[in-house]
Amino acid sequence: MRGGAACFCAAHVLDGNAETYWASDDDAETPELVFEFAEPVKFNVLSIKEHIALGQRVDAFAVDAWKDGQWTEIGAATSIGNRRVLILRNAESSKFRVRFTQCSACPAIQEIALYRAPIGLILGGKLAILRNKEGVVTIRSSNSGLTVRYTTDGSEPNEQSTLYTGPFKFAQSGTIKAFGSVENEEGAQIPSVSATFGMDRSGWSVVSVSLDSPYDNNGVAGVEKLLDDEPETYWHTYHKDKSLSAPPHEVVLDMGRAVNVAAFTFQPHIGEGVPYAIPDKYQFHLSPDGKAWTLAAEGEFANIKASPGMRSVSLAQPMAGRYMKFVALHAIDDANYIVVAGLGVVEA
Repeated sequence: MRGGAACFCAAHVLDGNAETYWASDDDAETPELVFEFAEPVKFNVLSIKEHIALGQRVDAFAVDAWKDGQWTEIGAATSIGNRRVLILRNAESSKFRVRFTQCSACPAIQEIALYRAPIGLILGGKLAILRNKEGVVTIRSSNSGLTVRYTTDGSEPNEQSTLYTGPFKFAQSGTIKAFGSVENEEGAQIPSVSATFGMDRSGWSVVSVSLDSPYDNNGVAGVEKLLDDEPETYWHTYHKDKSLSAPPHEVVLDMGRAVNVAAFTFQPHIGEGVPYAIPDKYQFHLSPDGKAWTLAAEGEFANIKASPGMRSVSLAQPMAGRYMKFVALHAIDDANYIVVAGLGVVEA
């Protein structure tokens, strides 16, 4: 085991003593610790602790394994604090390293340990497929140990499908599906998730809304955010007067022209990774003139709290209309306000 120029012995991260720790020099550009084994070992989980008596210093770090004569990154995370358990991509190596890529002061690390965890733990992650207003798709995984593959034609992904390595452009209508698996573990995968993205909405506008919260939350909230495809921005009805903020609530959108609608799309908002105030019971209406309305679809987004990805509501037959009305009838956990990140349609 070796580290960068150390103020305190690197061996202290292995001695189990809560009073000892390793720290790099203050001027180390990217401090790191390298561990070597007598022979290759298999691992997929890292446990790491800062010497919290000196404060939380690490803002981001990465883990690499030595493979084919070079370092390969197998996991990364932000912050450590009292303890961070990071699930890694499956690795078998004779050495690994931890790089501290962003720090507020020289890192002070009390403990580092590697484990080989059961596949059930590794498969505990979730996937979410998101698209921003520029049409760039990101597939997020709550588990860095998963290898993600995807398709853009609505077909089920498999081990031969495109490997997800970073955000990609997908501006048209269509369905993206993705699944996660564990490298080198046959049959270790989680079910696929999908997201159906609708038509271009650059010509759309908001006609009316039952309530737009007076709080714009530093510019990320407002009813017009329904049209920007950013899952981090949203329309919400939070108000101090809960008789005003509680559902039902509705919004009317002008699609700019008559559209033959095959399906509606609904993008929930997830704040800090935690679903809240997402409508789970809904109605979609269509109108040729914004006055005479026809109920096009109604129902419930099943299991949306546990799986808060984009949803698609298909119609039995395409229905024409220029104006769309979305009605949120109820929110998860009986929340007394609603939050929605995006609405759209798939054109027939």
